[in-house]
Amino acid sequence: MPTPSEPFVTAGVEPLPDCESSARSVFGNYQATGKGIDSDEASADAATSTPRRRGTAAPPTLQHGIDEGMARSFLYRYLAQVFDYPDADVWGWINEPATIQALRLSAAALAGTGEGVSLTTRVETTLSSLCSHGFERFQDDHVAAFGHGARGSCPINEIEYGDLKADPLFQPHRLADLGAFYRAFGLVVSDGGERHDHVAVELEFMAVLTLREAHALEHQLGHDEWLLNREAAISFMHDHIGRWTPAFSRRVARALPDSPMRACADLLLAAIENDCRRLELTPGSEDLLLRPVDAVAESMCSGCGLDQTPPGGDTVTNDR
Repeated sequence: MPTPSEPFVTAGVEPLPDCESSARSVFGNYQATGKGIDSDEASADAATSTPRRRGTAAPPTLQHGIDEGMARSFLYRYLAQVFDYPDADVWGWINEPATIQALRLSAAALAGTGEGVSLTTRVETTLSSLCSHGFERFQDDHVAAFGHGARGSCPINEIEYGDLKADPLFQPHRLADLGAFYRAFGLVVSDGGERHDHVAVELEFMAVLTLREAHALEHQLGHDEWLLNREAAISFMHDHIGRWTPAFSRRVARALPDSPMRACADLLLAAIENDCRRLELTPGSEDLLLRPVDAVAESMCSGCGLDQTPPGGDTVTNDR
């Protein structure tokens, strides 16, 4: 059985390489590597504050569960870096040979559970697209799609998507729920970083949860510890990232059809669909609309973390 300082091994493929790097974390008190856990442990009362349970899932066989958790975690970690605002250091990490190898091995470890276009195919398309373009093109496409605020042509924040007839407190309630998730597992979003509902923050939180699943199995911490993390992942996928990212991915694909960002969005969609099948959930609709900006303004309050001018000014858009 691998230890935290050893690469994980997936049956039939070589070990995940050492991916220690300059890749930053959106959580100020968390450091992640491709090979194990190196984070502040969740507080002892996390079990009392973690969201509601949805079932009594049984853990997979030991080594398979470790390998699967590590693979899922690295894939989420990679996607979090891709959709964070790109800088030269992150671009360098994305293109490191060790990162590329780890991404391929992670997709191979999760093969066999998908339908349609496989994760491995999406990974190869993404790598090919990224290699054929440089950092400046990638950065320009990021700005073109997402802008410098929450309300670009493809909003990159969860609360911009939702039921048009939802309660006016829909948005602050979702932000509060996200904050509760992060605090329950001892995580603090970096000062001056992205909003709690930014796709990179949510993806990295999934990376933490799936890595903790693997950690619980590897160190035989007991069924309850594994179940705590698995059920948090199920709830977070159902209520948050799995609900809106299919629509987000569709918007990116439509806005930038010939861009490497489109390939990254397709990989994100494949990863979410793959994990939803694994967790026995249904992904959100790709046709989920944007909430009107006037509804955004009405729902803002001084205590919700959005006490600033609503992104996008006074333009209202609900186009698909």
